[in-house]
Amino acid sequence: MENRNGLVVGAEATLATGAAEREAAASLTKDLPKGASLGADKNYDAEAFVESLTQRGIEPHVAVDGTVSKLGKVGKTAVPPQVAASLGCAISMRKRKRIEESFGWSKIVGGLMQLKARGLDKVKAIFAFALVAYDLVRLPKLLRTTDEVCLAAGR
Repeated sequence: MENRNGLVVGAEATLATGAAEREAAASLTKDLPKGASLGADKNYDAEAFVESLTQRGIEPHVAVDGTVSKLGKVGKTAVPPQVAASLGCAISMRKRKRIEESFGWSKIVGGLMQLKARGLDKVKAIFAFALVAYDLVRLPKLLRTTDEVCLAAGR
């Protein structure tokens, strides 16, 4: 998902193995340019995942899986302290909830609450279709907002 408009730009359904989410995120982000950032929840606060992002020049805006003391020190985490304290990371953490909105919509409206299909290939297709439908529903709202901004600016 991109943070500015909340549109889903990539999706992957996987088998639940414990590390499958991080593996899918690594493959979905392989084409991100250096200097990009990646926001993620606590499940992605794993040393190997954060290190691979850092090596590729992607800033890991990952929710810290640990407690913060009164002195501002974080417990054990793979996220570098300068990244965790950055303004960009704080913005990514606030925008992170937008991806949950797409999942909620796809479960309730998109029919993913109880799938009738079996098999990973069928589930992948239904999952991708539901998220594309979510983006299509969001687009008119985004275009209307863009038009209003352009009209107000006199363009």
